[in-house]
Amino acid sequence: MTTMKTKIELDTPSNDSKGKGTTSRESTPNRILPLTKPQTPSKTSTATPLSNRFSVLAKVPSLPLLSQFPPLSPSPASPSTSYAKAVQKTPSASSKIEIFPKGDQPSRYYTKLLSQKICLLPNHPSEELDARAIAGQYYPLGFHWCPSDPRKTIEFYKKILIETNSISLYDTMTPGTSKVGYSKCSIRQIHHMDKWDNSFLKHRLFSGRTTFPAFTYQDYIDAWYYVFLVRPYTHSWFLQFKKENPQEDWNMPVWFLDWWKLFGSTSIIFPTVIQALYQTYKETHPAEWPLLRCLSYHQDFGIPWIMAWDYEIKQVTVDEPLELHRVIRIKWWDTFDINKVNRSAPTPQQPQTDQELEFLKLREKAAKLEKELLQLRKRAAAFEDSQDPYEDNDDLELFSYDT
Repeated sequence: MTTMKTKIELDTPSNDSKGKGTTSRESTPNRILPLTKPQTPSKTSTATPLSNRFSVLAKVPSLPLLSQFPPLSPSPASPSTSYAKAVQKTPSASSKIEIFPKGDQPSRYYTKLLSQKICLLPNHPSEELDARAIAGQYYPLGFHWCPSDPRKTIEFYKKILIETNSISLYDTMTPGTSKVGYSKCSIRQIHHMDKWDNSFLKHRLFSGRTTFPAFTYQDYIDAWYYVFLVRPYTHSWFLQFKKENPQEDWNMPVWFLDWWKLFGSTSIIFPTVIQALYQTYKETHPAEWPLLRCLSYHQDFGIPWIMAWDYEIKQVTVDEPLELHRVIRIKWWDTFDINKVNRSAPTPQQPQTDQELEFLKLREKAAKLEKELLQLRKRAAAFEDSQDPYEDNDDLELFSYDT
């Protein structure tokens, strides 16, 4: 889509309208007018006021610049009273994969490549804009999203997930303040739409008296995205899967994979020991999609992760405008007992019967033949690339088939 730019100019009297510097057709063609240097108006001269023919509808506030706000710094928190320190702000606007220590050093935050695009921004240098202040002007007061109803606050969505026994939620206040310092969330179950009679519009009533008496399945999905938007930068989440019934398998709806891609963990934050155990886990789950396999790994062993988020200004290419994004940062919880995974780490099952042994032999033989076939295809492709398909046409035999 091509953007059309229109330049608006005010009508001002020109020299032609005053009859100065112009010649008529009857003038002598050899006449040369002397060039005069334009005079600079004196400081005491008054400019002719221009009348505005349009009435002002409203004043558009300018975007907040970074110089207009004092630098934000997280309040210090002792390691014993917080799951994670505040996220270190990176000057880079792009999400780059960082190199993380895999030894005894404390884990650091990793910025996920997937982010939420919020809006486009006017043409300003990105280093002069304050992302959090812009988000404060974009969203209503007390929200970090655009609500469909002002009564559907974060407390409304928390009540949905607690009412449906989907999560267990614990908030820890920052000492000496009224703000939540960090939160712990145990994910117990994720419901399908059959709880709402397979309808997005069917309402379920809350058990108690609330400002909004009922909620739909769409409200339930939105709750998974809005509940975790407590506060940018200085608030962190401790997230962990904990089954309601340990004997049952996780039965998740498809949309939860999108939630996991945004707020979930990734194997890049695993320490060395967990990475080695994860390789063993992948051998026993070879057919699973990598994203789903990492999700299953966290669910099966209750592996937690720390999550925080912030606003950030990004620019995909130099030809595109600036964009306000919500970026997600995750890290490994260093206090996690790795022995929980080590003791319960699954090992590949050994074949017990002759039929299983025969199946393994056939599978190894098929894999070997497939590997040889792949090599032959590569050689054939390399040979065809080196030949001219129209060379030696006289030696080609043409065949015709009767229909």
